[in-house]
Amino acid sequence: MPAALWLELCVLSADLIATGEYQICISEAPIEEYKGVSQREKFQKYPGFLEKAASLISSIKKIGVIVSPTKKIEVIEDDPDNRLLEIAVEANACCIITGNTKDFNFEEYEGIKILTPKEFYQLAI
Repeated sequence: MPAALWLELCVLSADLIATGEYQICISEAPIEEYKGVSQREKFQKYPGFLEKAASLISSIKKIGVIVSPTKKIEVIEDDPDNRLLEIAVEANACCIITGNTKDFNFEEYEGIKILTPKEFYQLAI
């Protein structure tokens, strides 16, 4: 996806969240995973990446709704991705927005739509 389009999607998503039309739902498990992933060696070649990632994670924690899932889900082979399904189910979410089409290779789970950022953008406008 071209950088300009990705940036536009991020801005649109931020605008929709700011209006209260959508909320980010998250739990501690993915936050910790994001922290670990952001520290991987392959990202160290990008100046300021770690600081920007930490800032983004901090922002998500501030504006997001922290959810404590009670239902264990094991339908995706890459187990940490199941945490996103657990969050979505617990939060009664309308959708999960992810670019991970390898692991989220299904259209919905328990009525929760699985959308790429582009699909979300197209539905939201």
